[in-house]
Amino acid sequence: MTRKTTLPVKMLTAAVLLIGLLAINCDERDVPYIIDEDEIARYIRVEAEAQELFRSDSLIVSGTYQAPGSAALFYDSILSYEREVTVIVGDSAANYGSLGMLYEAVAVVNDNFAIRTLRMEGSDTTPVDHNRQFTRVGFFLKLGDDAQDYVGWKLWGIGPAPSTTPPVNVTVDPEIGVPYPGDDDMFDRQPIELGGDFEYIRISEIRSIAGGSYLALSTNIHNVQSPVRYYQLLAGAEDGGYMTRPMLQVDPESYADTLRTPNGNTTQYNVVLMQSFRDDTFQYNSGWFFYYRVPQ
Repeated sequence: MTRKTTLPVKMLTAAVLLIGLLAINCDERDVPYIIDEDEIARYIRVEAEAQELFRSDSLIVSGTYQAPGSAALFYDSILSYEREVTVIVGDSAANYGSLGMLYEAVAVVNDNFAIRTLRMEGSDTTPVDHNRQFTRVGFFLKLGDDAQDYVGWKLWGIGPAPSTTPPVNVTVDPEIGVPYPGDDDMFDRQPIELGGDFEYIRISEIRSIAGGSYLALSTNIHNVQSPVRYYQLLAGAEDGGYMTRPMLQVDPESYADTLRTPNGNTTQYNVVLMQSFRDDTFQYNSGWFFYYRVPQ
């Protein structure tokens, strides 16, 4: 009798132990990837610096504006908005010198706006519906262990959409300091292990501009022989709040404008959005960002 009951108990115990070991092994294999992906996405949602650098509010500002060479007034309104975040986590660590061997990750953040633009000229109002997509890439390094916030991941850099180039060259000239690129030329680093088309500027290298000072912005089209001309719509924060306005046309190839940085600004980072439109059709072409730091 004892022999008949002891064997099943032993078998049941062994089965429970085996299931436990399998569960542990599954956790060890699957959970870190799931946690890494989710925690990086959560970082973008809730961490203060990421909220500022990946902000989606006030990118499309209501208010009438004029386009160069047109007597019409334009007015944008948002029909819908959707954000998509795709996280890619590296499989192996890369050598970051004094920082050691670190894992890398990239988060591609797509902001998709469905826009209705009213073109108002005299008594005529013409609505045009179109989409504007703005893509930013966050580059992350795993600087800590799983017990730390966001399982050790830290936003290390930010960059533009892979394999895209603004149709114009942009120069940013601060009131005090050295001019610097405001287009894709400002991003000059790549992940060591992930590689690919991802480029970024380190968060610590974002230019510092004093609140209340001026940024002089200028654009020049890439190909002066091209029959296509673009005008740029500037969106950003300045003293008095957020604004959107076309840059001033200097000649057929170039535009310029001046932005006064917010004085007493409570955010550490500011984002300037530049949108490009064909000046013959007034249709959206592309949009890109440049960033500056506000000393606290």
